[in-house]
Amino acid sequence: MRKQFRDFKSARKFVQKLGLKSGKYWREYVKSSNKPDDIPSAPWSKYEKEWEGMGDWLGTKRMADQHKKYRSFNDAVKYVCSLNLKSQKEWQKYCKSGNKPDNIPSTPNNTYKKKGYLNMGDWLGTGNVASYKKQHSSFAEAREFVRKLKLKNQKEWVQYCKSDNKPDDIFTNPQRTYKKEWKGWGDFLGNGNVSNRDRQWRPFKEAREFVRSLGLKGYDDWYVYCKSGNKPDDIPSNPSSIYKEWKK
Repeated sequence: MRKQFRDFKSARKFVQKLGLKSGKYWREYVKSSNKPDDIPSAPWSKYEKEWEGMGDWLGTKRMADQHKKYRSFNDAVKYVCSLNLKSQKEWQKYCKSGNKPDNIPSTPNNTYKKKGYLNMGDWLGTGNVASYKKQHSSFAEAREFVRKLKLKNQKEWVQYCKSDNKPDDIFTNPQRTYKKEWKGWGDFLGNGNVSNRDRQWRPFKEAREFVRSLGLKGYDDWYVYCKSGNKPDDIPSNPSSIYKEWKK
């Protein structure tokens, strides 16, 4: 036998007396044994013509985004920019504060997707753009710029990136961005340093012959020699990791 449900207004009046705060609590109530049989579990389906959202049904006045009336994009941007928020994190915190007007969306990228929204930087008025959306310099342009900085190593590059001096069109991680052109930090920074995997080493026998000619007595002497600045660049400091012919 087909169920007979209460009319929409009577059902809504009953439900609003329950004091449920959200759709989550409504679903939990439906799963309990407390719901009368003449109250539908899916009211949006039963009362399709009268349905205006879960907020209206529960009496919380909260409305789904598609039912809300928002300000025009230009008016919304003008208001948001006046808040002087600096990042998406600050925007999210503001949205949770309870201070945001109902006619300003929490997710402007959805509401104004084809109505003017560009990115969070434009929305907040900071001008900041996510890295993947930025226009960056070519590898040759970036390398030319970076070499003029006279940085000595990758550590100094990291410190430079943390400062406010790096232009937005220069990538923080060039080794990932310019994989095809990348030849190591020495090449990028212009300091002449080359990573071990990119070096051209002397053949094992020639290198061993050279080192033996130094007359070093042990590892300590070898360590001091490597630090002295006299070692040729094509002789490795750690020969055991370079040469397959190495024997302890």
